[in-house]
Order: sequence, then structure tokens, then C-alpha cells
Amino acid sequence: MRSVKHFLAVYQSLARHTAGSLLLIVLLVLCSLASLLISLVLPWQLLTAIDGRSSVRWHWLIADQPVMAIGLIVLVAFVVHVICEWAIGLVGKHGAQKLLDEYAKIGLPSGYQGKTRKYFMILARLLSSSILLLAVLLLLLWVYPSLALGMAVYLLVWLLLAVLAWYYPSFRVLVQAESLSKYGWHLGFIFVLAWIVFTYPYVQAPAVVWIVICVIACRQMLIQLFTSLLRVQLLWKNQEQVFLLFLPDRVQSAKAIQEPLSLQKYIQDLSVPYTGLTELTTLLGLKGQIKQASCFLVEKGHAAYVSLLQEPAGDHSSTSLLKLYDVSRQTVGEHERTLLEQALPHWPVPPLLAVHQDKDLQALIWPWEAQAQWLSESEKRKCGTFLRTRLLACSISEDLQARYERANAPLHERWFKELDWQACLLMAEDEAARERLDSFRDKQVLISERLEALPRQLVLPSLLGRRVARSPAGQHWLMSWSRWQWMPAGAGWPSATSPAVMRQALQEASAYRRDLLAVDIEDAMLACQIYALWSRSVARNLFMADILITRCLSLLPAE
Repeated sequence: MRSVKHFLAVYQSLARHTAGSLLLIVLLVLCSLASLLISLVLPWQLLTAIDGRSSVRWHWLIADQPVMAIGLIVLVAFVVHVICEWAIGLVGKHGAQKLLDEYAKIGLPSGYQGKTRKYFMILARLLSSSILLLAVLLLLLWVYPSLALGMAVYLLVWLLLAVLAWYYPSFRVLVQAESLSKYGWHLGFIFVLAWIVFTYPYVQAPAVVWIVICVIACRQMLIQLFTSLLRVQLLWKNQEQVFLLFLPDRVQSAKAIQEPLSLQKYIQDLSVPYTGLTELTTLLGLKGQIKQASCFLVEKGHAAYVSLLQEPAGDHSSTSLLKLYDVSRQTVGEHERTLLEQALPHWPVPPLLAVHQDKDLQALIWPWEAQAQWLSESEKRKCGTFLRTRLLACSISEDLQARYERANAPLHERWFKELDWQACLLMAEDEAARERLDSFRDKQVLISERLEALPRQLVLPSLLGRRVARSPAGQHWLMSWSRWQWMPAGAGWPSATSPAVMRQALQEASAYRRDLLAVDIEDAMLACQIYALWSRSVARNLFMADILITRCLSLLPAE
């Protein structure tokens, strides 16, 4: 209720400071809808006019030329619609800026002007839709009371479903805003036609022309009503921003309490006796009483690691590590799962025990060791070379390679196109640096050919920022493989890696991959530098561009 009061306060604020802009937008929206309706409906009259059976009512406009009359009306109506939409944008921009000037807040988030305009337009269009709904209902009560009753019945049914969905989650699939915006008005239009047909013999219906007008008005009202649900959903989702931009004083939103992250319903309570995890373990088929549990969130709260120590039951390990993804990270979870399902025994990761996927949750389940420890940042830095060598030894199936390359261009095709050459030029401090950049650019073809000839390897961006564990036996396990890449051998290593370290890594990894024996160390070092330059460009962090370019040139034949 507190959020609803805040939204009412938002409209009060708009009425106080931007009443003129708000009223003008409402009028323009209604005019735009009316003119669009005319431009869509009247063309059907052209068929009867062309056939010579046009109504007499068109002849007074342009005598003996009904086709010309209808065509001109349609053209004018569409032009009015376009002008109204253009004017709505201008008025909305003016109203939003007036509100910002009135409050004169500082420290607002980046892009606040564009967000203010967007939310201002949404709020104005919601008001227009409400006025249209009221106007259509009044028209029906005056002209066709029976149809007004039918519309009330239809809307009350959806309201009842919404109330049921609030208390019973099984009904929520019926009242999702995305689905309702697509089929809600279609069903409503069919309901209106059916209501007219079935009630026509029993009520005093108006003239046919008024029935047609009422049906068209109902259709437009339903379209506006159900598409407005998406607008309401967007405002509700971003209510903190809306309140910050549209209210004179900052308010505390209750959204975080009312709408927790979707994973939180599975990991609500991690205190003894762990009743909050019961639904999760039942869903994943993990049996046995939980003796100990711990959890930490990643991916901005949209993924989580949960370790469970359970009483042994059946074939399951007494200790499991779960990695959970909610629906907003479905693609990330699928990308990681597809790779780990192909993991071989020499990969630095335990074998998957099971996977789970439904519309709300994805889970990767590993057997775990109760005494396993997560490495600190300093410990991960010490074993960085070891982990990269183990990744170099990993290979994937040809099918997975093909699937990856269907969605991701190889490095030898993309580095030159995606490198920010303008930023590199700006970072060049002297004429010598600019000459090196020109020479480097001229050798693009040679570099791409050498990258293309290299075998590929797995790369995990920001490797040392990922979760790494140490088993009681001293094994190092990489427990985060999300957003993995398939890059030329040598990519993903630190740009300061020495040739001796790279040579040793290639030699050790060749025990599992014989194709690495033929890799030239200079080509691998070139891949290392090009990947570092490309990834820095993507991250817009090119302060080391000249150093990396100099290293690349040292690995290429002199001109």
C-alpha cells in the first residue's frame, strides 16, 4: 500500500508542476488514437465506394467522387496521427525538463534526463488510457447498457483472477503482464462480439451503426487497457527511480521487501534447522536431513553457491555444492552447463553429479568435500599459472566448437573490427607511438592469419576473480566456468607472461592435447597480446595500448 500511495503522490506532483504538459499529452494521445482509428476503419469504405455502392452520406463531401472523399479523409487522419505522436514527444520532453528544473536535485544517476522523459510519457499515457476507459464505459451506458454490463463482467473476471493470483501462486501464470498484453484484448474482442450475438434477441439494441461504433470503441479500450499492464509493470519494477525523479523528497521504496530476488524463495533461511532449504532440496531430489549449510550470492544476486552437508541417503553424496541460476541468467547458466557436461577427468573441476532446469531455476550439482576451502585472493594469484595451464589442456567436442562459433566470431575475425582505433590514437603520446600504431594496423592481415592457424583453448575472462576451491587432497577446483570463450592458444594469459612460462605451459598441456606440440611460441605470445589488447578495448580501458602494440610488433617480422 505504501508504494501505491507514493504513485498517487507522483501524479499529484505532476498535476502541481506540469499540469499543462500532462493535459496536453492526454488530449494529443486521445486525438492520435481517434485519427489512427479513422485511418484504419475508413479504407474499408473504399471497397464499397469503388464498387459503386457507397453510402449517400459521402456524396456531400465531394459530389460524385466518394473514393476521393474517403481517400482524403484517410490521408488527413493519418497525417494528424503522425503529427500528434511527434507533438507528444516534444511536450513530454518539455514537461520532464520542467519537473527536473523545479526540483533541481543533484547527484541523480547517469542518464536521468532520458529516464525522466520515458517515465513521464508512461505516466501520461496511463492517464490517457484511464480517461479512455471511463469515456468508453460512459458511452456504453448511454448507448448500449447491455454491452456495458458485458464489459464489466469481462473486466471483473480478470480482476478476480488477479486477486486469486495474489494469494495462490498457481494462478499467476494466467495474469502475467507479458501474456495479457498479447491475448487479453483479443479474448476481450471475441467476448464482446459473442456477448452482442447472444444478447441481441433479448435486449433493446441500438441501431447497427451505433453497435459498430461501440464495438470499435471497446476494441480500442481493451487494447489500451491490456497494453498498459506492461507500462504498470515497468513502473513498478523501477519504482525507486520513479520516486526519486518525480517526488520532491526522497522516499524509501518497499519494493525490496515486497519483491525479493527469485532465488531468495529457495534460500530464505540458512539457520538451523534449515527449513528454508526444504523446497530446494526436494526440487533437486537431494535426500537426507541437512546438518550444515552455507551460501553466497554472485551475478548481482541472480546466482548463488549453496553447500549442503546432509545425512547420507541413497546414492547421493553426503555433501553437495549447488550453483543456482534464476531465470534472468538462464542463458549464462546454459552456457556453463553445456561446457561442464563435457568435462573430462583432467579438468580442474569435480564431475557433475546432476543438473536441474525448469522455467524458474537452473542448478548444477557437484559432489563436495566437507573440508574443502575457498581460496583467498592471494592464494588464487599464486596458483594462476597452474590454473591457466590446466585450462590450456582442456579441449571440447567439434559439435560444441561449431555451436560456439555460430554465435561468436573467432578472434582472428573480430579483433581488428572491434578494436577502438580512435582511442588507441588518442592514447599515443608522441609521433613514435603513432608510427607504431600505423605499422601495427598495416599488419592486420598477417596477424589474423597467424591467429587463425593456432589451435584453440578455453579462456575464462577475469580468471582470478572467480571462485576457486582447494580439496582436502590439495587439488584446485575452478567452480565458475560461466561466459567461457574458445580462443587461440595463448589467449587469456596475462600480457606480461614470459615466453619461458608460456613454453612450459604448452609442454605440460600437450600431454592431453597433441595439437599443442606444433604451436610456435611466438604465435602463442602474439595471441596473448592481441587478446589482451582486444579485451581491454571492449572494456574501454586502453591506457596500456602502446605497450601492447609494441609487444605485438616485436613478435612480427620487421618491414
